[in-house]
Amino acid sequence: MTLLFTSPTREVLWNISHIWLMYLLFVVALVIAGYGLWRRIAAWRRGLPANRFDRPKERLQRLLKHALGQRRTIREKHAAVFHSMIYTGFIVLTIATTVVAVHHEFGLKLMQGAFYLYFQSFIVDIFGALVLIGVSIALWRRLALKPKKLVYTDEAELILGAIFLIAFTGFLLEGWRIAATDDPWGAWSPIGYLVAVVSKPMGKSSLTTLHFVTLWSHAVLVFGFIAAAPYTKMLHVITAPLNIYTSRLEPSGGSLKPMDF
Repeated sequence: MTLLFTSPTREVLWNISHIWLMYLLFVVALVIAGYGLWRRIAAWRRGLPANRFDRPKERLQRLLKHALGQRRTIREKHAAVFHSMIYTGFIVLTIATTVVAVHHEFGLKLMQGAFYLYFQSFIVDIFGALVLIGVSIALWRRLALKPKKLVYTDEAELILGAIFLIAFTGFLLEGWRIAATDDPWGAWSPIGYLVAVVSKPMGKSSLTTLHFVTLWSHAVLVFGFIAAAPYTKMLHVITAPLNIYTSRLEPSGGSLKPMDF
């Protein structure tokens, strides 16, 4: 079936049945992740209290500089490249997912017109590709270069592998949807369109089936990643900005108070 739109857009949740099951999986993932985060917070609260929420302007500046600006990470050549790719890609993909949710759940028709073409199609595809490239560089660094300063655990490779699969299956879903629906705006998503061109000979029936199976695999991967994050190194996405915001603003070196003998 060819989808015809007077304004650039696409059908949200195309080829998805039993949407309630997806929401259920999402809630389960949030509950598991929330419990893991609650355990962490309970452990932190065992420490002695300290006033680390004063001087909010200075703390916010430090957060923008080191968390968003990645000032410390960019000092290392290889880490700066792949970390920036993954980091910025994740931000853009999260924004895009939020736009889809707002468009579908709240009836705010954001995914149409120029915004849909320029951001939701083209820019999101580019940043999704950056995630794939960044993860590939990170894996190559760990598995081939093996710098001595890294801590080598199976967990790190599993996290990178999961991120790669999430992004990769996302492009497969996009490409198979474009091919199966003859999306007239598909070329605005360059990576997905490439997948569509390569996959077109399989036929619409096969593409629709592949899309359906891969979509649920993609959903399980995403929700599983969310659920596992607080129990793995991925928690640094939350703890790193918190550490930066609540860090000591005074110089770390000690100073002696003058004494009147």
